[in-house]
Amino acid sequence: MVSTNRLIYALLSMIVLVILGMLTASWRVILYPYLFVIGISVLIGLISLIQSNRKFIWLPIGLVGLYLLLFIWLDVVSWGSPTGGGDSVNYVLGLVPSTAIFFLGIWPVSVLAPLLYAWTFTKDNSLASRVTESKYHGV
Repeated sequence: MVSTNRLIYALLSMIVLVILGMLTASWRVILYPYLFVIGISVLIGLISLIQSNRKFIWLPIGLVGLYLLLFIWLDVVSWGSPTGGGDSVNYVLGLVPSTAIFFLGIWPVSVLAPLLYAWTFTKDNSLASRVTESKYHGV
């Protein structure tokens, strides 16, 4: 299993890339490493659950993959113009394609991620009860 130290080093390296992107004013160098920061953070949060049940590794992998797919698609669609439209725009529900990807893809996934977290850490979950128990009882 991946050690927590390696995950923290990966998180640090992604944050350094984000800071370099901020210093160079490159939004792609800010955005794409940040998507991995999201996945690594979810992975760190689920590490003990993943150690007991390996199928939960697909939550952070799927979340990062879905975000990458949507943002790369948005990047490709809006490559030629800042609004994502051109001379021959095919509208999606009355929206230019880049706006449609953002409103119909990226925002719903942003709501889905906290819901996955809440579903994973319910009060009835044994992992959540162990964390709560150790926090309040000094175990």
